[in-house]
Amino acid sequence: MKPTWLPKSICDTIDERCLQFVWGDLEDKRTFHLTQWKFLCQPKDHGGVEIKDMRMIN
Repeated sequence: MKPTWLPKSICDTIDERCLQFVWGDLEDKRTFHLTQWKFLCQPKDHGGVEIKDMRMIN
């Protein structure tokens, strides 16, 4: 079975939606972010939440 790669723009949109969900951001309201995205993507045993970065798994 041949893999189908997503375009970078789609990966960025998915990551952006994940960020908005985790941080509670809305289009008209911004919130204070308690941690950086790169720390949320780290494995749990390294203190992260293990959220997958779409650009890395695509």
